[in-house]
Amino acid sequence: MKDKRATNMWQLLKDFLKTWHPSSYWHLAHKPMLDAYKYFLFIILVGFIGMILVGLPKFILIPDYLQAKMQNFDELNVDLDVKMNNPIVLTSREPEIVIDTTGQLNNVSKVMKYTHLFITNDTLYYKIFLKPKKLELSRYKDVLKEKKQYATAVYYLIIFSLPSILFVMLIIILIRYLVITHVTALLGFVLTRLAGYAIDFKTIFNSALYASTVMILPELILFPLLKPLFNVPIALFVILYIIVIVIECQKLKHRVHWGNM
Repeated sequence: MKDKRATNMWQLLKDFLKTWHPSSYWHLAHKPMLDAYKYFLFIILVGFIGMILVGLPKFILIPDYLQAKMQNFDELNVDLDVKMNNPIVLTSREPEIVIDTTGQLNNVSKVMKYTHLFITNDTLYYKIFLKPKKLELSRYKDVLKEKKQYATAVYYLIIFSLPSILFVMLIIILIRYLVITHVTALLGFVLTRLAGYAIDFKTIFNSALYASTVMILPELILFPLLKPLFNVPIALFVILYIIVIVIECQKLKHRVHWGNM
C-alpha cells in the first residue's frame, strides 16, 4: 500500500514537471481523465497549503491589526442590557455554553463542572483546563480601554472558526478552478473544430486540467502577498493553453499526413 502511494506521488511530481513544458502535453493529454482530475485536485491542495503557510505571518499579526484599527474610534463602548426568563443551555447533552442573567443558576462551581463557558449578568466564567476562571464584564464596557483583550478575543474566535472557514474557502477555490478549466476546455474544443482540427475532447480537456498548474499555484500561494496581481496567473494559463493546443494541432496534422502516406 505504501509502495503504491509512493509511486502515485512520484507520478504526480513527474506530471508536475511536465506541465511547465508545452512539448510534453501530448503525453499528458492522452492520460485517463481520472488521472488528470487527480492531478488537478493534487495541485489545488498543494496550492491551498502553500497559501496557508504564506499567509500565516499575517494571521499571527491579526490582534495588532485590530488594535490599530480601533485607534480610528474616539469612543467605543459595549453596554448590553439583557433580560431573560430562563437560562439558555447550548448543547444540552454535553453543555458547552450556559447563559443565565436571571440568577437561577447561582451555584457557579456546580455549573462549571459540566460546562466550559458560563455567562451571567455581570460575570463571564470560562474553563480551558480544569480550574475555572472569571472575568468581570463591567471592566470591558470600554472597548478602547481594553482593546488588547478585545482584539485577542476576536483572534481566538477566528482560530476556533478556522476549520470551517478553511473548508468553505477550499470548496470555493475548487469550484472557481473547475469553472475556469471547463469553460476554457469547451472554448478550446469549439475553436479547434472550427479551425478544422479533429482533436477529441479528452485531449482538449486534459490539457486544460494540466495547464491549470501555472494558474493555480502562483495564484493561491501568492494571494496573501500580491492580491493586485490576481488575474496575471489566469492570463498565463490561457497563454500556455493556447500554445499547448497549437502544438497538439500540429502534431495531429503531422500524424494524419504520415498516416495518409
